[in-house]
Amino acid sequence: MVILVGALVGCGGAREKGAGTVRVGAQWLPAEVTKACAMAVSCVSPGVSTSAGQCAYALERMVVTGTGDPAFEGFVACTKTAADCTAALSCASRGHGPDYCASHAETSCDGDLVIDCFPLTKPQWTVTIPPIDCAAQGMKCLNGMCTDGKTCDDIVVSQCLGGTVIRGCDQLTKMEYRTDCRSIYTDGVCDVSTLEPMCAPPQRGMCASPIATTYSSCQGNILSGCEGLLDIKLDCSKMASRCGPDDQGFADCIPNASACKRDAPDRCNGAKLQFCQDGAWQDFDCASIGLGPCGSAAGGGVACGGG
Repeated sequence: MVILVGALVGCGGAREKGAGTVRVGAQWLPAEVTKACAMAVSCVSPGVSTSAGQCAYALERMVVTGTGDPAFEGFVACTKTAADCTAALSCASRGHGPDYCASHAETSCDGDLVIDCFPLTKPQWTVTIPPIDCAAQGMKCLNGMCTDGKTCDDIVVSQCLGGTVIRGCDQLTKMEYRTDCRSIYTDGVCDVSTLEPMCAPPQRGMCASPIATTYSSCQGNILSGCEGLLDIKLDCSKMASRCGPDDQGFADCIPNASACKRDAPDRCNGAKLQFCQDGAWQDFDCASIGLGPCGSAAGGGVACGGG
């Protein structure tokens, strides 16, 4: 297994303003969730999720809520087409693996991509993923950070300009960064309801309120909720579930099966990794991604290739 450092560093605040923004995509298929979560706990150590079961719960709902973890989202997105761990990591890091990190200490620019390496960590699959694409935010990469190229000397960390642009001043490099929120979301706006300004979808409907609940209600078997300020629908039937109140009274997709709960510890079933997905125990064949049998993981719990 290899090591992934998922910490977010530097970039003058631009990472959380752009690259970390949750992209709303199609709902995951059950088999895709199983594979992604098995890889999330087996390909990297420590894993990008505390357990495959918790991963499955989060991933199935990512279309509604996101996870707040760009490393998790970037990695699992790559598992859909990856045949093994190396392919998934290469995809998530955009090809910046051991060879790149061996010759680039810590943070660097590769064109307009910000690449973070941690050379003290072994082995060196240690790129923070996903890399930041400065060009996608209307900026360029300079000295390992996204910037518009202007210098600054004010103490303003970040502010909204014109309702759609976030402008900030990196306090270490004294370089300015600007992100047009319309490059992140169609008709995107600068949201000032949080501690720091951040890009958000256009504020429409019930999700326009900063205090809107994450999950709002059930409409038949459809879970209606907000991802940030964006109104989203989730079909519970696609995860063998029904829409209804959970044990705390909040609307959620409730599994039809009841053999296990999402916080049940992952376990080994012979050579296979077994974890709770949609209320039922799910087996995953570790050999299908080129790893050895299930065993104890270095960071605790179990994983493919463990022991």
